[in-house]
Amino acid sequence: MTFHVLLGTKNQAYASVFSQHDQVITYTFLDQTSLASVYALCDVSLTRGSATSLAEQQLFGIKKIIVPLPWT
Repeated sequence: MTFHVLLGTKNQAYASVFSQHDQVITYTFLDQTSLASVYALCDVSLTRGSATSLAEQQLFGIKKIIVPLPWT
């Protein structure tokens, strides 16, 4: 099993934590084409639940665990 973690620009400090595990691949940024390629590999997503990411994941039929932002 492989885990793909999109950290974004604000969570890059966590890359060192994930790099300790061989089965985890981290990304700081993915362009549209690369993001689609990763989505095509995924079965489940743990996401913060923005409208754009939810719509993109729905397009690929990915099951979602949605963690809302506390201030929204």
